[in-house]
Amino acid sequence: MAVVDTCPTNLSEKETAAKRLRCGTDMYGNNQYICLPDTEKTSLHEICYNGTMGILERGHCLELDASKKTLMKKSCAKFLSGCPRQFIKKTELFQYPACQTIDTKSHCYFFEPSCQQGYKNKDDIEIHWAIYAVIGVVVLAIIIILMIILYKRRMPGKKDKKPEVIKLVYILNCNRLIARRTSAHISATFT
Repeated sequence: MAVVDTCPTNLSEKETAAKRLRCGTDMYGNNQYICLPDTEKTSLHEICYNGTMGILERGHCLELDASKKTLMKKSCAKFLSGCPRQFIKKTELFQYPACQTIDTKSHCYFFEPSCQQGYKNKDDIEIHWAIYAVIGVVVLAIIIILMIILYKRRMPGKKDKKPEVIKLVYILNCNRLIARRTSAHISATFT
């Protein structure tokens, strides 16, 4: 029995590992090499199983009870993906990496919906949410600052237009007043 970081993901890797461990075959000629997590999901183990490899029920993975050196069925029906949907030979378990991918910190399968990957305790989760809260506040502050800058840039343009409009209205009013006085003066002169 050997503890490993990852299990084989294809037949070639599996055969290489079986040769390295010098695994034999069961009474039906099946290679007895298997790689799977322990029941606590603290590590992955490569073993040469001393028994008949047999068939694994659909909707299940296998775990190793390290103390008893026995294989235990584990339901994977609620996994997000990767759970065997049909009966498979135990020797083909390497084709279902979801059954061999665990989070050793949280002691769960990565594909379990309840597995909070990378977080072992409540303090870690609170730190995680605190980081998102700080990022959210910073983004909101940047948006507000940009809105203020854009608003202020538009204001001088509006202020500049108002005096021009006021000047234009003043000039028009002055021209009317001049025109009235001129016409009144001209009328008075000729009468």
